[in-house]
Amino acid sequence: MFDKYILILITVSFLFLSCSTDSGTVYETAIDISFVDQNGQDLLNPVYQNGITEQNTDLYYLVDDSLMKQYERHLDHPKMFFVSDEKSQHNDNYFLRVFANIVEGQNIAFTYLEFENGSMDTVKTQYEIGDNSTVVTKVWYNGLLKCNVYDKENPELESTKYGTCYFSITKDW
Repeated sequence: MFDKYILILITVSFLFLSCSTDSGTVYETAIDISFVDQNGQDLLNPVYQNGITEQNTDLYYLVDDSLMKQYERHLDHPKMFFVSDEKSQHNDNYFLRVFANIVEGQNIAFTYLEFENGSMDTVKTQYEIGDNSTVVTKVWYNGLLKCNVYDKENPELESTKYGTCYFSITKDW
């Protein structure tokens, strides 16, 4: 009888020891961008002819001073971005969700969007890396600050209005 309790105690101990409290690293690197033309037409709307699509857009990460086209076949979004099939909760536009580049040992990285018309836009991100998290804190789009998660007062930033890294870009299309 005593051996049975010892065996149960050992088994339960192993179960507790094998359970990990580490839940993994959380990455908050998504940036949501709406694109409109000069007339305010949604360039991501599927009915917009010659608009921005996943098929005619590529994403690159700057890695060791070289642009690396992203395509990770095993991921849900292999191009490291996707065009939402629903309109943004912030307005009546569709949005493109970009998963920003993160460079180990740095707090700033660059992501590039290349469009069918040959233009390439720059997304510069600043982020904080903690023990179990990586969080984008600032985003510049073509050199203009568009998101600062710590600046809750700046009316110029759409991130202030929406509380997330969401903003709109007007493109010559």
